[in-house]
Amino acid sequence: MNKSNFDLVEIGNYLKKSQNEFKLNLEGLNILTEAATYNYSVTSVIAALGGAKTVFAIAKDSIYGTIKDILNHVLFLASYLKVQDKIKIIQSINDIDLRNINVVTNSGFVRPIDKNIINKLESGNLILLMYEPWEFRDIDIDLQLCKEKKISVWGINESNKKLNIFYYLGYAVLDILLNNHILPFISKILLIGFPLMIGKIYKILRLNNYKVFKVVDYNFKIDEKFLSKFDSIIVAENIRNNLIIGNSKDSFINVRYIKNDCFVLHVAGNVDFSKVDFKYFPININKFPYMSIRADYLSYKILSRLQFANFKVAQGFFLAKKMGLSVFERKQFIEKYYFGKALNDKDFW
Repeated sequence: MNKSNFDLVEIGNYLKKSQNEFKLNLEGLNILTEAATYNYSVTSVIAALGGAKTVFAIAKDSIYGTIKDILNHVLFLASYLKVQDKIKIIQSINDIDLRNINVVTNSGFVRPIDKNIINKLESGNLILLMYEPWEFRDIDIDLQLCKEKKISVWGINESNKKLNIFYYLGYAVLDILLNNHILPFISKILLIGFPLMIGKIYKILRLNNYKVFKVVDYNFKIDEKFLSKFDSIIVAENIRNNLIIGNSKDSFINVRYIKNDCFVLHVAGNVDFSKVDFKYFPININKFPYMSIRADYLSYKILSRLQFANFKVAQGFFLAKKMGLSVFERKQFIEKYYFGKALNDKDFW
């Protein structure tokens, strides 16, 4: 994202507009989530705007901003939208009684969601993955303990037509390529990654007249002669922990084989750029399995809509319980009307 264009009033107005569209209703629910900066400053505010009883938001210093920055962003938005009384900024889960929490979001400052959180939650409550179930990361949530405690876990359908997250990721990649002078018609792209992640990236690049070679498995090694054909390499792998670019003999691509004028874009994946001569983006590479480039690179609106939809999953979950729906009826109801995407195991529904 372009931080110089960050406008909290504009974001606040968009959140009001989005609440009218999504009609989020979290009445009576206590939420545990994060308080963060820039695009992610909206998460706790959206929950409050949706009528949550209390939103406990964990704030921490990070590479994205200090606690002071978080307070400036979150509290401004909350005050602008007149929901400041609903949000309680905390710095530790020990600051609250987790027995009163109904919904926990799998957000950066909340993770890991392990025994320190799960054992204190009441059975029948909910953890939101905040992404698709196929993207699940073991380091985020102790699913076995959730099952034992009868805590439900739900993902989100990011391909819903109101969200289109993977298409937007493709457009984010396109935007970065253009800004780094990797032009359509004349550029050849090597696209490497997990099929479900790179599918829409491939489609957007092909539609915009790039020549793209796609790699979705690592059962072979790429040599220097083959790499010399490409103007850019894109890595988008958030599931398999293979070393895709690095200095070791186990690297799928050895950094020595990448020419100096090749532009490497890291969306996600295990890479080692410690000793390289080529240009890469972004400068701060997130470690596997976390993403360095997300769809909201393009606009705060993408992340805002995603977070509204994430909390709609919680709305649908508790409404389904109130209606007395069976487990299978609940799954159909949440997936059809509330953006949800169920895990394979029905014990989490």
